[in-house]
Amino acid sequence: ANAYFLPGLRLRHALCDAARRGVKVKILLQGKVDHAILHYATRMLYRDFLTSGIELYEYQAGYMHAKVAVIDRHWAMVGSSNIDPFSLLLAREANLQIKHPDFAKPLRRHMLDKIERHSRQVDRQRLAQARHRALQVGQRNIHAHEMRGRQAAAQRQSLGAVAGSGLYHHAAAANGSR
Repeated sequence: ANAYFLPGLRLRHALCDAARRGVKVKILLQGKVDHAILHYATRMLYRDFLTSGIELYEYQAGYMHAKVAVIDRHWAMVGSSNIDPFSLLLAREANLQIKHPDFAKPLRRHMLDKIERHSRQVDRQRLAQARHRALQVGQRNIHAHEMRGRQAAAQRQSLGAVAGSGLYHHAAAANGSR
């Protein structure tokens, strides 16, 4: 489980290779958007993860800030570090690695409960629908931006016409400025 998940190339390849070998890889990610750029950057990786056989889940019960890993029911990691460039390279983070089944097994059960009860699995169909919606929103935003640009150009043009007509100079002279 990781709130902000943008792993480097080597970790992405390791996860995908493990899944292709038959290792069950489940990743619980932030489902609610609080940092849009990072959220959509992470979503760009979903297709490769899904194609490799990784199961992706998005936490829906609220904002998730978990930074937890459980491997082979024996090794666990808990800490403050996200798997993103900022956390890994710039921020002061700390993680604790525990290699003991008495810690790893209950943590695994807790995370699987969060996946089952509070998360939505990402599948290819849902991913395609989300991309389609994002494209529609993007197109609407581009259209709105173009319309604002046209309106601003029209305003500049009409201000230029007023300034060129001499009305601006008459108004400035009446105000005592020029």
